[in-house]
Amino acid sequence: MVEVEITTRENDGAAWYKDNVIYINVRWLQLEEEAEWFIDESFMHEYIEHVLGLGHEKAIFIEMVLRDSLYRDWYGVNPLKLLYHPAPRESRASRAFSQLEHEALQLSL
Repeated sequence: MVEVEITTRENDGAAWYKDNVIYINVRWLQLEEEAEWFIDESFMHEYIEHVLGLGHEKAIFIEMVLRDSLYRDWYGVNPLKLLYHPAPRESRASRAFSQLEHEALQLSL
């Protein structure tokens, strides 16, 4: 079983995993809405990376896929893609990213 501890430590990072505990540092957060989002995102990342053991890069990719799915359900489109997706002439998928995508799809099967 994994525990979650919300903390306000001064000299630590945003979130980390140690000895079956996910620590989420909310020290710098100002708004309640921001804290809720940050806790959700941090938990998801640390759980995928450490508890499932998929590593940092795969955790980032899986988060992106989950966010895209949620935003499509909520808004009909992913607003982050509208803001941050590169123009078609600039988009070049790296082999590493393509490999992560392939592995994530294999996990879902």
